Amino acid sequence: MPKKILCVSLSLCAILYAAPTSVPTQMQQQGQKSQQQEYGRGWLKYDDESKQPQNQPQQINPKATEKDLLIAILQEQKIANRIQMEMLEIMKVVHDLPRMVEVNGKKCLSNSSEDCFVMPIIGDGARIPVMRKWLENPTVENALAYYKWQSKYLNHVFNAGYSLEAAAKNTRYPFAATPPHLTMEDGQGQDERKKMVKEKLKQHSPNMEVAILMGKNYGYDIENIVLLREVYDEIKSMGVKTRFVFESQEALNRFNNLHEKALGQDASDLWRNIPNTDKVISPNSFKNDKIDTYMTPMYIFRYRNVSNQKSFNQVIGIGRDRPKDIINMMTRSMILFGVIKPEELAGTHAQKQSAEGILKQINSRHFLNDEEAKQRAPELKKLIEEEMQK
Repeated sequence: MPKKILCVSLSLCAILYAAPTSVPTQMQQQGQKSQQQEYGRGWLKYDDESKQPQNQPQQINPKATEKDLLIAILQEQKIANRIQMEMLEIMKVVHDLPRMVEVNGKKCLSNSSEDCFVMPIIGDGARIPVMRKWLENPTVENALAYYKWQSKYLNHVFNAGYSLEAAAKNTRYPFAATPPHLTMEDGQGQDERKKMVKEKLKQHSPNMEVAILMGKNYGYDIENIVLLREVYDEIKSMGVKTRFVFESQEALNRFNNLHEKALGQDASDLWRNIPNTDKVISPNSFKNDKIDTYMTPMYIFRYRNVSNQKSFNQVIGIGRDRPKDIINMMTRSMILFGVIKPEELAGTHAQKQSAEGILKQINSRHFLNDEEAKQRAPELKKLIEEEMQK
């Protein structure tokens, strides 16, 4: 018996130690309730500092007895237990936890066997009564009720989409892509934008460099000199410093010897015609702490601008990546690291490339049996060229 008394006493001491130092009066309880209502929305109210409860010194009720403290603690525990039970019921509904049910006159755990099948209702079905009723009892009447509800729901969703589409036409296109109103079936809009993007990248070329790491994976390195040369030429055409980088002289010699003995002269010429200044040896390029040079060829894009204090290194291509994918990754890196804003690469800025397309059509036209158009063509070309210079 003394042992039991000791345990009870220790428990009571622990409760008293953790308990509040005062028992809320009726007025204090009303104030707390109003504050709970005011701030019950949690994070939704945190941004309004003017309505935040101020830290008040805790009022101590000197007349509070141990019994009062225990009663206050029990009241709080009852509230917490009620909230937990409500949360449990919500979880049971949302997750449709297994439960004891009666099927064909026998009690069993739902969905524990074929004989105890109960349609699981989770996700939207658990939150939408008309859907739940239809899923649990798929009669024509229940399906019709759900169909009518679904029709209203989908029409509401469609209206949301229509409003977004209408709003998009009221402002500038904010994405690095071709807007729907400039796309064409033959891909003209996309082609014009690609040319515009290259022009934009060319403006940043003094701060850009691409290192094509070679020599770690001999088979992948030598399998397609045509692809390597396409990527090299594409990047160089934008004025970007581009070099093939080898880890050692031995790796470079091996690559040179192979192309000297290539079966096709074209393959040999593609490599030999690249300036030797663009074929360098740099072991340190393979020792970057932030980039794992696990295979080659690997295309590393470096950007450094002292004026805006922006710099980064990023892998933009590996192995058999195609030239267009490598250029796309270069473009996305410039957006990702904040050098270019997405809206700067929107297709709406490709008006110059569109005008160039018109000039190309005029220049390729033969004007057979159309002498009048032939005479007017030079003036039209001059007008377009002048506008392009503005």
